[in-house]
Amino acid sequence: LAVHALSPVTRIRSRNPLSKMKSRLSSSARIMLIALIFAGHVAAQLRSGGEVVEMVDGKTVIVAIPSGRMTIELQHIEVPEPGQQLYESVKEHLKKFLVGNVVEVQPRTVMRGKTIGRLLLNGVDVSQQMLRDGAAWHSPDSQNGKSQEERNLYKDAETKAKQERRGV
Repeated sequence: LAVHALSPVTRIRSRNPLSKMKSRLSSSARIMLIALIFAGHVAAQLRSGGEVVEMVDGKTVIVAIPSGRMTIELQHIEVPEPGQQLYESVKEHLKKFLVGNVVEVQPRTVMRGKTIGRLLLNGVDVSQQMLRDGAAWHSPDSQNGKSQEERNLYKDAETKAKQERRGV
C-alpha cells in the first residue's frame, strides 16, 4: 500500500541500486572534501605540551606527551644535514636549548610519521630563535600557510643573525 503512494519517479529511483550508491558516494565525497579542507586549519589550532626527550637531528626532536611520543620538525627553517659542516654544532645547540624542557607544540602539518610545526619554549618560537642564533636559515619554500607577518618575523631573525655574522 505504501509503495503505491510513491510517485512513479520515486519508485524507479528506489529500485535502482546505482542511484543509491551514487548518492552515498557523493555524500561521502562531500564529507571527505570538507574534512580535507578543514584538516589543516584544525591541525594548526591543536596545541599540546610535553617534554623534549630526544634529538633526531638539528631541527627534529622527540616530545613526550601524555599519550606517547611525537616527532616534531621545526617549521620554516633549514639546518646543515648530517655530514655537512656545522651539523654537529647545530644539533648540539638545539639539544642544549630544548632537551629536558617542557614545550608547547603547535602542529601545522602531519606527514611521514612526523609533525611539522611550531615549538614554543617559555613563549619563544624555537624556529625563530634558531634563526636569530645563526643556527638555521629561513626556508622560503615553506611559504604554505605562513602569514606575511610570520614571514617577516622569520626573515628579520635571519637577517639580524647575518648582520652580526652569527653561525651558519
